[in-house]
Amino acid sequence: MRMGPPPQRSGMTSIWLQAQPFSSGIIGYLASDRLTHTNGWMPDGSTGKIIWLDATGQPALDDTMWDIAGGQRGTGQTFNNGRPVFPRPGCWQVTLRSGAAVGHVTMLVLGD
Repeated sequence: MRMGPPPQRSGMTSIWLQAQPFSSGIIGYLASDRLTHTNGWMPDGSTGKIIWLDATGQPALDDTMWDIAGGQRGTGQTFNNGRPVFPRPGCWQVTLRSGAAVGHVTMLVLGD
């Protein structure tokens, strides 16, 4: 996670993540500076929303997710209205797509 003006958004300060490769231009803007929980909510009831945008400001939608340790693959709606939703705690790689742009991010997900 980084704090400050993200690439291509010089006038704003936010907590953000950069999907890999950097050339994808896909950036996730975070509502919290804490690690993600399986249902997208923090133990104190606050949200862990992440809004993914490409370099042009268009939404980048999740396509697939992969449980790195457990070898489980999932597809579709990893993010429900910006809230990350994962079936169980672990280390997950998520693929994001927007038009021709494709990026990957690896996230550590905690249990509730």
